[in-house]
Amino acid sequence: MRWLPFVVVGACLISNSWMPAVAQYLSDTQRAYQELLVDEKSDLASDRLRVTALKEPSAREFLVERLPDLIRKPAGRAWINAVRLTGDLKIVEAVPVLASLLKDPYSKGGLTGATSFGTKFILGDDPAGRALADIGEPALKAVETLLQDPDIHVRWRAALVLGNMNSQYADQALERNLANETNEAVRGYTLAVLKEHKIAK
Repeated sequence: MRWLPFVVVGACLISNSWMPAVAQYLSDTQRAYQELLVDEKSDLASDRLRVTALKEPSAREFLVERLPDLIRKPAGRAWINAVRLTGDLKIVEAVPVLASLLKDPYSKGGLTGATSFGTKFILGDDPAGRALADIGEPALKAVETLLQDPDIHVRWRAALVLGNMNSQYADQALERNLANETNEAVRGYTLAVLKEHKIAK
């Protein structure tokens, strides 16, 4: 076992070599996160956080622990960017909060610039809905439940999210809902999506 000390020393050297890099990533992430909260700096900070979290697991975990609480109350540019990050990074832990936001009329809109009719169909005016669609199938169950909501606006947003998932399971959820859906707008959108995705007969 003469080689054991060398193995231990080698492991320590490797450990010591990557630990400063991780610490640097976390330091940069913490700094960018604080800037994310300031509307004037939020856009650039969001871009930095996205790039860092996609390549560094510790940075992603930092955001997983914080973003779900941050997005609970719609407010300003910082909120929009935080919601977008949950979708871009596919943060499943944010799904319950994002789904609850579909019932909050104040969580829709708020993006800069005019939104067209076509933009609405791709959730360009609905950050929470877009994030759920980007997360995809892990969000499916939470969104499908909202198809039973008595509020037509909530059902409409839920249908748009499922239609934007581009998933056969999302399409099946929309198809199941047809038997119960009474609103013509939701039914029409559902049939159009299913036809486009070649589900409807």
